[in-house]
Amino acid sequence: MDRIASFTLVAVLPLCVIANGSAEDSMPISVTQFGRANVIGYLGHPLGTVVRVTGVCVDGNVTHARIDANKILLEVRAVNGTVLKRPVRFDHPYVRDRSSLPKPDTRFDYFVHEHGAFSGLVEIPANVDSSQRVAANDGFYYHPALTIHSKNGHDRPLEPANPTQRVLDKIQKMGMPPISDSPTDG
Repeated sequence: MDRIASFTLVAVLPLCVIANGSAEDSMPISVTQFGRANVIGYLGHPLGTVVRVTGVCVDGNVTHARIDANKILLEVRAVNGTVLKRPVRFDHPYVRDRSSLPKPDTRFDYFVHEHGAFSGLVEIPANVDSSQRVAANDGFYYHPALTIHSKNGHDRPLEPANPTQRVLDKIQKMGMPPISDSPTDG
C-alpha cells in the first residue's frame, strides 16, 4: 500500500489546490517542494502556523455527506480577525469523552494550527500483479485537520440574528413569563 500511496501523492496533490481554487490555478508539484516552500492551507496561512479562528460548531449530519455523519464540525468564519470569503469546515479534533464536544450552534474562538494527511483507498488496476484489490473506492485525497492549542473564553451558544429574539431569550433566561401578543382582559 505504501508503494501505491507514494506514487499517487504527486498525482493527487493538485486536487487539493483544485478544491480550494479553480483548475486553471493549479499546477502539479512534487512532495520535494514541501521543504522549500510554504504549503498554504485552507485557512490562508502556511500549514503549521498558529492562528486565531472564530466560527460556529455545526452538526455534521446537516451536510448529508456520509463522511460527516455523527460528527461535530468547526465552521471557521474568520482567521486572525479577518472574515473569510467562504467559511471552511474541519472535523472537530478527537476527544476521548464525546460529552466534552461543543454542541451545534455554539460559537468558538480558538488558537489552532492547520495540518493534514493524505489517505484513502486506491483501486489497483487489473493489469498490476497484486493480491490486494479494493472494491469500493472513495478516492485518495487530502484530509485537512486542526489542532486546538487554546480556547479564548468559553464556547457559547450562537446568538439569534434577530435582535428582538435576543431580548426575548434573555427574558426567558431570567425566569420571567413570556410576553404575549394578545391584550389582557381588564
